[in-house]
Amino acid sequence: MDELIQKKLLVENVCDVVCTEYGIDINYVFSSDRHKKVSDARIIIIYILHKDLGLTVSFLAREFERSASWVLKKCATKKQHITMYEDCFDEHERFLKLVKKRLSL
Repeated sequence: MDELIQKKLLVENVCDVVCTEYGIDINYVFSSDRHKKVSDARIIIIYILHKDLGLTVSFLAREFERSASWVLKKCATKKQHITMYEDCFDEHERFLKLVKKRLSL
């Protein structure tokens, strides 16, 4: 399978898992919607895709129609929250477990 298609399927699967848990439509995470629930979902999706699954900042910036610096900033903020706050750590671990189960990793 083409590498670009694989990456896009990975994005779709992670988005589906996180959006299902947040109870939001997947299209919202690709929009400019700034509601907290949508923003939180978007950030956890981007963090998992970049930090845990290795997709590049430039690819994610294109997929989510954001700048590369925005992606880096959100990943850094999420990493700091995961390090500092137990509930953020637990949330990340829960989502990562769900994603890995979906992807059979």
